[in-house]
Amino acid sequence: MAPKSLYLAHPTSTRKTIRKWELAFEKRTGINLDNPFYDKEIHDVERVAIDMMDKGLLQPNTVSNRGYAHKIVAADLKQIQKNDGIVAIVEKCFESLLDVLFKVSYIFKYFCG
Repeated sequence: MAPKSLYLAHPTSTRKTIRKWELAFEKRTGINLDNPFYDKEIHDVERVAIDMMDKGLLQPNTVSNRGYAHKIVAADLKQIQKNDGIVAIVEKCFESLLDVLFKVSYIFKYFCG
């Protein structure tokens, strides 16, 4: 049976480009991609961090951004549990790879014990 909904793990820096791809994919396949930047309730602290990144005041995965990390990760992990699987988009940057690998390793632990 095909999945109904997949969590879409991807870097913050390319979220707008990935959103365009996501919407086209959903229309073409009928599979929902649960995008953490657009499809979940974003907490105020996360919204502030995203707005600061959009304005160039905060870089993704910087020391100043790490204060938000535990709240963002906790919300992401709850969203992952609600889906049938995960799609991970990894860029060339090391930070992106670490973030996606963390989420994928959580999936294995959660679903495989």
